[in-house]
Amino acid sequence: EREQLIQQALQEAHQLEQHAKIPELQASFLKKAETRATQTIAELNKRYEERKIRLRQLAEDNQQKALEAAVHLLMQVGK
Repeated sequence: EREQLIQQALQEAHQLEQHAKIPELQASFLKKAETRATQTIAELNKRYEERKIRLRQLAEDNQQKALEAAVHLLMQVGK
C-alpha cells in the first residue's frame, strides 16, 4: 500500500506539472501566432503598396496613350 501511495503521489505531481505547463504553452503559441500575423500583415502591406505603384504607373502610361489617340482622331476628323 505504501508503494501505491508513492506511485499515486508521483502521478499526481506529474499531472500538476503538466497542467502548470499549459499556460506557458498557450503563451508561447500566442506569441508565435502574433509574430506570424504581424509578418503576414507587413508582407501584405508591402505587396499592396507595390501593386498600387504599378497601377498608378499603368494609369499614367495609358492616360498619355489615350490623349495621343484622341488627338489623332481629332486630326483625322478635321481633314
